[in-house]
Amino acid sequence: MSKIKIMTDSSVQLTPEEIKKYDITVVPLSITIDGKTYIDGVDLTRSKFVELMNESEALPKTSQPPIGRFVETIKNLTADGSKVIGIFLAKALSGTVDAARQAAEIAGKSDDVYIIDSELTDRAEGFQVLKAA
Repeated sequence: MSKIKIMTDSSVQLTPEEIKKYDITVVPLSITIDGKTYIDGVDLTRSKFVELMNESEALPKTSQPPIGRFVETIKNLTADGSKVIGIFLAKALSGTVDAARQAAEIAGKSDDVYIIDSELTDRAEGFQVLKAA
């Protein structure tokens, strides 16, 4: 019997404890502040983000994860025969949902990956992710 795994993006704002407890895979967004681009949760922590935002004269900009990052993540999650539910930030705010769908097709896993537009972001998206987990 295959397992169901949960995948989301880093706009979800789950705690590290929740991510570990429910074995949730978080695909990081890119964040640009004052012309420098960071990978959310990889080379930019929440506290550093707030610090940089307070020092910046312009609002930060986010960018969806590259399709290649999604393809790699999907291949890793489905390698053992698992199915994947991906819940992502609102399509109205980002192309993340579409990128995840395209990646599932490129990886040849469209039948194994179910992509959901949460229509939300941040902790509201997180509630959906936790419920699915």
